[in-house]
Amino acid sequence: MDGFGLNVGKKGEHMATTLKQTAAEAGKDEELRSLRERVSMLEAVVENFPGGLLLFDKNLRLAFCNQRQRKMLDYPDWFFSANPPTISEIFWYNATRGEYGAGDPADHVEHRMALVAKREGHVFERRRPNGTLLEIRGQPLEGGGFVTTYLDITEQRKGQDALRYLANHDVLTNLPNRFSAMGELESRIARLQPGSSLAVVFLDLNGFKPVNDRYGHAIGDELLKNVAHRLSHSIRESDHISRYGGDEFVILMNCGSGRHEAEMLAERLEKSLSGAFYVGDIELFISASIGIAVCPEDGVRVEELVSAADKHMYVAKRNGVSYLKASALGR
Repeated sequence: MDGFGLNVGKKGEHMATTLKQTAAEAGKDEELRSLRERVSMLEAVVENFPGGLLLFDKNLRLAFCNQRQRKMLDYPDWFFSANPPTISEIFWYNATRGEYGAGDPADHVEHRMALVAKREGHVFERRRPNGTLLEIRGQPLEGGGFVTTYLDITEQRKGQDALRYLANHDVLTNLPNRFSAMGELESRIARLQPGSSLAVVFLDLNGFKPVNDRYGHAIGDELLKNVAHRLSHSIRESDHISRYGGDEFVILMNCGSGRHEAEMLAERLEKSLSGAFYVGDIELFISASIGIAVCPEDGVRVEELVSAADKHMYVAKRNGVSYLKASALGR
């Protein structure tokens, strides 16, 4: 070809190069846009995380902290300056403001730095000075660094505690219920030392059904609450009282002298119920039949002791006495 054709060839090569460069730049722009989108999505995930989040680099210096963490832990502004703190400095800040409880701040920091040095994942709970309960999870990162999350579980724990309370307590009297009593009895039997005794005192109200029949369940409920109050003030702090069901109550007591102490308790319980009860303008009188079983004399298992106490209570009721004394049982 002539010179004109050669020039066209050079122009074509230049145009092809330009197109390749343009395509490459377009590809980079697309990659950049995709990267920005992923970063934006990550930021959205982090900021919408239901708790606090801390990220430390391989030198254990703060690299990231979301807004929820800043607010939840009351972090100062200098944490987020051009020279962010190390994890050790954050530990010191928390220790000196009482976040870790009483004690020497240096000991608190040393303990936490030792855990960090192990580079092991961990989960624990911490109660803040303001009463907030936090669940804290830490996880080391490959190549160094650490990520820690903080969740406020205060309300969740309150809900769990409320459910646990309801499972173990009588709603009407707020006394422990039968389930709680049986668990406590089993525990006390297991802890009973040789030569010691444990008494199960079973109390059944007399005259409660007529009150319910005549005045209705609302009055009956108020009477039960008053009975529970009097009984609770007739026992020792170490004793365990429960509403076993209906108009029945059970008291557990550890006693060094065996049945004699349980009989003394029965007398106090009888006396506490002897006075009139007043529900509004209504004057009410009730009494109780009481059965006593002593471990190990009457058994060493929960079922044996409850059955023996129940049996002795019914015998006392049939005989028209408050409780059976040792002499009546031939002891």
